[in-house]
Amino acid sequence: MTAFKSDVINRVSYQVNGADLSVLQAGKVGNPVALLIHGIPANALLWTKTIEALSAQGYFVVAPDLPGFGETNVTDNSQYGIQASANLLNDWIVVQGWKDIWLVAHDIGGGVAQGLMVANEAVFQKATISNAITADTWPVPAMQGLIDAANAQQFEIAAESGMLAEQLAPLVRATFVNQQQIIPKEFNL
Repeated sequence: MTAFKSDVINRVSYQVNGADLSVLQAGKVGNPVALLIHGIPANALLWTKTIEALSAQGYFVVAPDLPGFGETNVTDNSQYGIQASANLLNDWIVVQGWKDIWLVAHDIGGGVAQGLMVANEAVFQKATISNAITADTWPVPAMQGLIDAANAQQFEIAAESGMLAEQLAPLVRATFVNQQQIIPKEFNL
């Protein structure tokens, strides 16, 4: 990954259960904590402007890269997944001793957030969750195919051949409400 540079935000690594949890953070330690959990296919960098804004409002803001995204490294495959990510973040929160956390999450991060709240409800003061998966709604069939390809070491081959883009394009196009706003294929960069 390219080096991230900010006058406000720092990238910090925490050792949690053998994992190297990479976190963007800003603000003063000891201030109220805002925990931001990203979705896919993103990482904590998605929250850059939000981190800056919330830290300016007096929050100590932390945004981890979930396992498999960004710079977080885990020791084995059992540490991937929604519940495994929730467990990892819960153990990290417990070690940090944080209470009264404002939990903000979206997409898959929303699923992780739900697992966090079930495991350790007492540490959260409030939660803002948007466009989140729930229960057994993940992975959707299209994503399960990508997961299977990655597990079979075929993901990079599919990506390099262009097959991955061909298969994902209809899925992405179908998610837009106003499909007339999608750039025609001949204009794609």
